[in-house]
Amino acid sequence: MTSNAIADALQLHLLERYGIRRPAIRHRPLTSIDTNVLVDAVRNQLGTRINLETLAALVDMEVRPFTSAFRQAFGLSPWQYVLQARLSESARLLRESNLAVTEIALAVGFATPSHFSTAFTGRFGVPPSRYRQIIR
Repeated sequence: MTSNAIADALQLHLLERYGIRRPAIRHRPLTSIDTNVLVDAVRNQLGTRINLETLAALVDMEVRPFTSAFRQAFGLSPWQYVLQARLSESARLLRESNLAVTEIALAVGFATPSHFSTAFTGRFGVPPSRYRQIIR
């Protein structure tokens, strides 16, 4: 877990346990501040398990309306957005680092290298190792 992910989790825990929280809002669009918070949270937690409850809590919403508001704001479901972010970061790492494909898969949050390879090939049309050969 990265230090930012730990800090986010700790902040959420402390607010839930000791803070005065507003009740979760049922239905509302995401603001630009909300979208910035979510983009940063996903980026900082790519290597961890990202769940809807945590993302919704970051913007004081319940899961179901959050999912709808997220789709309206980003044009993708939260899961699709996280997958896209993981694949984009993995492509950057393949271009700019010498990390092994397996290390990259785990670093961006894929449970297995084979799942990473399948998702990467689906998005970019070539397996990760071939992508690295072509791009360099």
